[in-house]
This record gives sequence, structure tokens and C-alpha cells, in this order.
Amino acid sequence: MPRPQVKSFAEPDEVRTLPLVRFESVSIGEGHVGHCTFDPGWRWASSMGPLLGTASCPIRHVGYTVEAAGSHELKGLAGARSIFRLATSA
Repeated sequence: MPRPQVKSFAEPDEVRTLPLVRFESVSIGEGHVGHCTFDPGWRWASSMGPLLGTASCPIRHVGYTVEAAGSHELKGLAGARSIFRLATSA
């Protein structure tokens, strides 16, 4: 049986900093959880695609937005688009 584990992004296991993005990750058993901070202007096509030589990210994602200025858009390989905006309270 797996044992309980506690991890924090205050002390990530790995940090990668590239132009306009910072990737932090923690490992939990055989799994990994990542936290990304994208600066305004970050685009896969111009920021990551040339480094990896791919038109889109090859990693499967499950995610959520914690904080955003304005909105951000995700485009799937099949052409589906999702636009994320944080709700504002009155």
C-alpha cells in the first residue's frame, strides 16, 4: 500500500526556467505534479516549439487556472479551443 506523502511547491523537486515561463514540479510516488507560471506573450509556437521541434506540447495535461491577468487560450490537436478567464466577484 502506498504511504502518504506531503509535497510543496515552496520546495519543488525540479525547477526549469525558460524565456517567458517557469516550470516547477514535485514527484509523488511514480507520479509528477507541475506548476507553470507563464509571462504575458508566451506562446507554444514561438516560446517552446522551436526548442523541442514540435508544433504542440507532447505531454498529456490535466490542469486548472489559479490566477490570470485577462485570459488564456488552449488549442487542442484536433482544433478544439478553450478560453480560460477567472471569474470576478462584485
